[in-house]
Amino acid sequence: MIRKIFFAGLAALLLATSANAATIIGIYLDPPTTAGAGATSTRSGAGNFHLYGADDNAGSQGIATYSITLGPAVTASNNRAPVTSITDSNGDTQSAGFNLLRSSSNVNPMTGAENLPGQTPFLIKGFGQTAGSFTNVAAGAPQPAAVVGPTTSGSWGGPYVGGSLVDWAGSTGVKKWVLLGEGTYNPALLGANLQTAIAAMVPSATTTVYSSSTAGDFSQVAATTTIIFVPEPATISLLGLAMVGCFGMIRRRS
Repeated sequence: MIRKIFFAGLAALLLATSANAATIIGIYLDPPTTAGAGATSTRSGAGNFHLYGADDNAGSQGIATYSITLGPAVTASNNRAPVTSITDSNGDTQSAGFNLLRSSSNVNPMTGAENLPGQTPFLIKGFGQTAGSFTNVAAGAPQPAAVVGPTTSGSWGGPYVGGSLVDWAGSTGVKKWVLLGEGTYNPALLGANLQTAIAAMVPSATTTVYSSSTAGDFSQVAATTTIIFVPEPATISLLGLAMVGCFGMIRRRS
């Protein structure tokens, strides 16, 4: 019988293994509530999952693109990364957020990208690093500007999941999660240890982040991506998994 196992103190273990900077893709199984905090989210409870991103790369300025391969345990998926349209001061409607190459529901891999420089005046830095909202982006632009939508996840940076998902405290400082997706999964397919569970949920992921090599630079650079199961504060709950292999929680992808 599948049962839920709680590993007290495993959050501290995860932080100790995060010495190498990367883009972090966090899998949250059986979230107690929908994501909240302005994120568009309809999934919660047993058999559901959330996918979060955090940019822990040194000197970078937020996630620019993502491609997340979903494994055989995933039975449904929704792309929830922030995206909207904003009317600029000229009265023209411009895209903002992860509008480019964006996958729809139940498409594998789950993908999204911000537009290239020059395609919109609303390129946004800080996804996976700081809290923000499209309302604040519009308010900071030459006026009048306003969010007109349609909007997915109009705010980002938490606190997520009823306040139970802690920020990512990695090697380059504390970063705010951004919700990238959610869905449902079959716990019977997770396997006998944490490494096979990761492969069953998210076998690989690739990301780029914004470079900060030059002031105002929006160039994208490839980032090493690490896939983990996101713990609750001081605990992590996984269905049917043994503690053997807990050091295999982190899988590094280029």
